[in-house]
Amino acid sequence: MAQIPVQANIAINNFEALKCVYKSLSSNELRERVNVLIDQFGFKADNDAVLNESKSLQEAYDYHLYLIQLNNAIIEGKSSSSNKRLLNEHCNTELILKTAIHGDCTDKIVTLNGSSQYFIIGDIHSDIESLINILETTHFYDNCFEHHWIFMGDYVDRGTAHLKTTELLLVIANLFSDHVTLLRGNHDGGKLDHEGQLKLPYRIPDQDNPLDYFPPYLLELEKKMLQSEPKLLCSYLDWFDKLPYLGLIKTNIGNFLCVHGGLPKPYFGQIDVVEFLEKINVGDAYDYLHSFSDLTQYKTLDNGGAAIVEQLIWSDPQRGDEEIKFLNKRFKFRASSTDAFLRKFKLKGIFRGHEVFNKGVEKFHEDQVVSVFSSGSTETTAYGQVQPALIRLATTGEIETIKIKMYK
Repeated sequence: MAQIPVQANIAINNFEALKCVYKSLSSNELRERVNVLIDQFGFKADNDAVLNESKSLQEAYDYHLYLIQLNNAIIEGKSSSSNKRLLNEHCNTELILKTAIHGDCTDKIVTLNGSSQYFIIGDIHSDIESLINILETTHFYDNCFEHHWIFMGDYVDRGTAHLKTTELLLVIANLFSDHVTLLRGNHDGGKLDHEGQLKLPYRIPDQDNPLDYFPPYLLELEKKMLQSEPKLLCSYLDWFDKLPYLGLIKTNIGNFLCVHGGLPKPYFGQIDVVEFLEKINVGDAYDYLHSFSDLTQYKTLDNGGAAIVEQLIWSDPQRGDEEIKFLNKRFKFRASSTDAFLRKFKLKGIFRGHEVFNKGVEKFHEDQVVSVFSSGSTETTAYGQVQPALIRLATTGEIETIKIKMYK
């Protein structure tokens, strides 16, 4: 077994020491200790600069492996037979959330029915400064044992601070696992085939630098470190595969769904365009789904070769008479589909990320679908034109759009 480098071992010990005392610290002390954890290797918020820090990379390499393994264990430990039964027996989220375990993660669905307030965050895209600003705007260190933070995916790619961003996310998800939920986005993935070739779930535009994207960046990093195999990349891809797809939130006025992209196709099967357009206008369009778990466990592929979970992280709400593109993985769901979906699962509304909006939040389908984007206006973002935002959802049902303040 390879020996863990000295600085990595110190970093792991520092994290374990904080785990022992973090509940007794003041908010300022907690903030300082977390900041120390993510600054242990002296990385700049600059992907290119990090690639040239070979000694620090080797130390950070083992620390990241440790954080990933720890979070994998936390996710796996949150599954329960009681929630599995509820999710497999019911479509009605009112029945599910009435007795579900708060914070449970079964069948890649997180049930949330025990906090007074939820902060719902959209795409971050390797933007460490926006992530820090999110924590400060929501007074995270003052309220981290009372409220709940739901991140809706797309943690990596495009921004300038891949490793610093994932490191901070892993630190808070591990330390505050009862109060932080990380959902999966369409950029949080990839596979290595049997020949070691990287297969991404998206296409990198020709004009973009591949190293602005997390998996190719990790491959390059491990080549520079002369690693015989891409262990860190494989560990991150495995972690992405373990992340849940859906978050269910109970409030006094009804239940809300958090998802990265949007809804699945309202009809499943081999079907032509005319039939499809007829199906999506009927109220029982989702009658192929027999339980809430079917949203994440349904194995049949659609007419475009995609599973439902892929649709959940790729779809977008239709605006006006936009083309639906029903054969695509990234298709548009209509307002009629939103109505049918909310009726079937007894939901009040849907929060999602996935799309960039310059004002941070946009609403669709009579305000039943709220889109949130949380990266922008910082030196580490790829979205300088965006005024990033997040949503505060109280259990009273109050919904507030919060503009993310610039602390960094």
